Amino acid sequence: MVLGTGLPKRIYKRLPRRLPRSLGFKIYALFFDGVDDYVEVPDDPSLRPSEVTVEALYYRPADVLDREQLIVANRDLDNRRGYNLFDSYGYLGFQTGDGSSWYNAYVENTELVDTWVLLHGIHTAGKNILYINGEKVAEADAPPVVYTEGIPLMIGREPVYMARFLLGQIALVRIYNRPLSQAEIRRNIIEYHNPVRDGLVLFLYDRIVGDTWYDESPYANNGTIYGAVRKELAMWELRASIL
Repeated sequence: MVLGTGLPKRIYKRLPRRLPRSLGFKIYALFFDGVDDYVEVPDDPSLRPSEVTVEALYYRPADVLDREQLIVANRDLDNRRGYNLFDSYGYLGFQTGDGSSWYNAYVENTELVDTWVLLHGIHTAGKNILYINGEKVAEADAPPVVYTEGIPLMIGREPVYMARFLLGQIALVRIYNRPLSQAEIRRNIIEYHNPVRDGLVLFLYDRIVGDTWYDESPYANNGTIYGAVRKELAMWELRASIL
């Protein structure tokens, strides 16, 4: 056993040396049952930026390939406003609305199942961009995003409507009020416990206490947990999937 990691020497010796010393520590995620579990973050101006990066570390079970579900969503469906990360019938994507239409950067992927997937959706300079596990996979033209004030940000559920709920697990959600570069995205993968802080307006990670998922950004955008169950994980399991 290697001191400070909780890992056998034979495993530790095979790991890349760039991994942080806290590799063997336990972290927490929320399990969503696909029936009625979700997290609600009250609306705040900080969550409605003109440019945005939405990041989520999401366990994608194979059963989702015949489901339509939202991972992180700040959207007004009726008025086609806001943004969301989605997993819909085998397509992973990022969507924004300008008040008249939806604009999607998405890719079909039926291979990344029963594993952790790191998603980044970025809206900037007339574009929506999707990254999966640190690699750019899709881009689409998109006019400026428009929001409806008062609609909460939802994790694992369609805002306003109660028809669609997430099946899977979420270990972290981060939202930035600016686009992250690919180098910053990669830095967040390596330094998962010490992410890029510039522009960070929501950071839901390891502080899951009772029915509250505490925001570790300066904005205190805490989420209320409805039904989702806290799960204990080993960080090496997450990193093995996305690196």
